[in-house]
Amino acid sequence: MVPRHGRGHEEEVAYNAVDDDCDGADLTDADGDGHDALAAGGADCDDTLADINPTATESWANGFTDDDCDGDNGAAILEFGGDVWAGGRAGDLQGRRTAALGDPDENGLQDVLVGSELDSTLGDASGAIYALDGAPGGSLEVARSLLPDVAGMSFASDVDAGVDVTGDAVPDVLVSMVGSAEVAGTAWIIDGAAWVVAGDTTVTAVEVARVSGSAGGTYGPTSVKFVGDVTGDGVTDIALSECCGTSTGPSSSGRVALFSADRFGGSIEDADVLIDGPFDFAYMGGEMDAVGDQDGDGRDDVAILGEDEAGLIYLFTAVGGAPTRALDFPSCVFDWSEHGGVADVVPLGDRDGDGRDELFIPQYYSDSGNQRAWVLPGAAVSFGGTVEAEASSLSGVSVVPGAAFGYSAALAGDVDGDGADDIVVGAPEYSAAATNGGGATLITVPR
Repeated sequence: MVPRHGRGHEEEVAYNAVDDDCDGADLTDADGDGHDALAAGGADCDDTLADINPTATESWANGFTDDDCDGDNGAAILEFGGDVWAGGRAGDLQGRRTAALGDPDENGLQDVLVGSELDSTLGDASGAIYALDGAPGGSLEVARSLLPDVAGMSFASDVDAGVDVTGDAVPDVLVSMVGSAEVAGTAWIIDGAAWVVAGDTTVTAVEVARVSGSAGGTYGPTSVKFVGDVTGDGVTDIALSECCGTSTGPSSSGRVALFSADRFGGSIEDADVLIDGPFDFAYMGGEMDAVGDQDGDGRDDVAILGEDEAGLIYLFTAVGGAPTRALDFPSCVFDWSEHGGVADVVPLGDRDGDGRDELFIPQYYSDSGNQRAWVLPGAAVSFGGTVEAEASSLSGVSVVPGAAFGYSAALAGDVDGDGADDIVVGAPEYSAAATNGGGATLITVPR
C-alpha cells in the first residue's frame, strides 16, 4: 500500500495525492496563483505560470497563449492610442508608409521608417521619410529625416529598407514616386550610409540607382519592395508595381516587375520578370509584401494586392519560368471583403512551430470605426484556393476609432527595447497633434 503521507523532510511532489512534506496537504497549485492544476482536478491549464489561470485576462501580447484556460486564445485589444509618434502638420498623413530599417546606428534598438508622400517639409506633397527607434511618443518631425532633392515630387509614395545593396554593411533604402497621367514615376535605391548613420539631421537623398516607370496613367511605381530571392538566382529581388498599367494583358489590370537588386536600373520594361494582372481593372500591385517561402518550393514568395468585385484580394505568387500572367502562377486569394479590406500583410515568422510563417493582416477601413487586425496561421494558406479572416488564429480591435490604423505595417524586431519583437503600424488619419497629421505606433508581436 502506498502511504498517504510522507516523512516530513521529503520534498513535496505536486499532484501525487501524497502529503510528502507533512504540511497537511498535497501540492495542487504549484505556481501559487490560487487555482488548482488540471492534473489535480482543478482548472489551471498551466500550473507553471501564475499569470495563466481561469481568472486571467486575454491579451494581444500573449495572443498565442490561452491565458484564461477557456480553450480559446480569444480576441484582444490592440494597445494603440497613447503611445504614438504623431505628425504635427495637418494633412501630411504620416504613416502612409512604414518599413523596418535594422540597426544602422548600432545602439541595440531596431530602427523603423515612417513617412508620407504628402509631407510638407519642403512644400505641399513633397514627401519625406523619418527614422525612429525607442518607445513611441512625441513629434514625428523631430526624428532623422530623409528629403528629396526637389520640392513637390511626392517622394516616399512607398518605402522599404533593410537590405545592403551597396556592400558597405549599411542597409539601403527603396523609395518611389508615383507618376501621373502626364509624368512617369521613379523608384530609387537610396544610399543608407549617407543618411541613417548621419545622426539626428535632415539629409537629402543620395541616389544609388533608379528605375523609371511608365507614363500615361499607369500610376507607378505604386509599390516598391525588397522581396527576397523570388526568382531563385541567389540574389535579392526588388519588386515594382504599376497598379493601372499592363504589358499585353487586360485593361488596368496592373502589373508587377521584378529586378535582381544587382541589375536595378533603366526602365520598368527592363525588368527580369513582368507579370500582368489577372483581369480587367484588377489594379494588381496597389501594395506588395515579401512573405517568405509559403509554398515550400525553396524560393521566396511575394504577396500582391489586387481588387475584384467583392473587395480586396491578395495573390501569393511564386515567380519562375515563363508565365507573365498572375493567374498562371500558383496563388492563394485572400478575401477580406466582409471586413472592409486590407492594405498590408506582414510575415511574423514561424510562431507555432509548423514550418510556415504566421501573417499579420491589419484592416484599414471599418464601418464601425475601430480597425481590427488578424494573425493568420501559415497552414491556412492554400495555393489554388481562397482563405478568409475566419481562418485566423488571433484577432484584435484597436482602442482608437478611425485613424486608418493598419494602412501600412512592417515587422521591425525590438524597437522599444522591451525584449519583444514589434510591428510598426501606420495610422495616417491620426489627428491628436494635427488634423490628419497621421502617426505610427508599435504593436507587440503576439507570443
